[in-house]
Amino acid sequence: MKRFINLSKIESLAIYPEVVFNATRLLEISRLAGESKDYGIATSLSILSSEEFVKAFVLFLHGIGIDIYAIKEVKGVFSKHKTKHEISTLIEILNLVQTIFAKNINKGNTPFGTKPNLLKSALTLLVKAALNIGPIIELSTNLSWWGKADTLKNKGLYVDYLDTLVLPKNITEENFTEAYKISQELHEKIDIIKSHYENLTVIKRENLIKDINDGILFHNTVSKK
Repeated sequence: MKRFINLSKIESLAIYPEVVFNATRLLEISRLAGESKDYGIATSLSILSSEEFVKAFVLFLHGIGIDIYAIKEVKGVFSKHKTKHEISTLIEILNLVQTIFAKNINKGNTPFGTKPNLLKSALTLLVKAALNIGPIIELSTNLSWWGKADTLKNKGLYVDYLDTLVLPKNITEENFTEAYKISQELHEKIDIIKSHYENLTVIKRENLIKDINDGILFHNTVSKK
């Protein structure tokens, strides 16, 4: 059976808009649920929307020729929610690329040592590829939130018992507002990255893709040592 990860580059680019549409639809339903004060399901739908945006982003990267599946942690993006949340954090980190270069690379360390392996992989990739995207959008206090997203999503959908009943109705308006805002910003950041790429000349696109793929190869070589 053919799955997302088996698609050709042309197929990935063709499917990408449909995934974005579904992600946008989930976010809109989330907004409506929030307006009805059903904050549990609204929060969960916001997080599900972010997962779909991440899926779409990976399809886009694959479609333009980036060897994204060569990063082993990315392969679970179509089935493992944790991986989606790690990549969401990766997108947040793109906002800090210039700061990372300036303050950390020469010291040979990373401020994200406690983050999942994918983030370490992403940083290695970014260092080698030297993505010339610049500060995409201001980074909010989202990094720690992504680590809790899957748990929060489940709390909005299911009744659980942890010494006491854990109910979807216990999810607050504040929980929803934060989840909705972060998912909306994620969509905007992906759009900015995509627009940046599309505004490049053909030569610059080719060079950027080559640099990123070289970075992925470099990461895989280093990680095997």
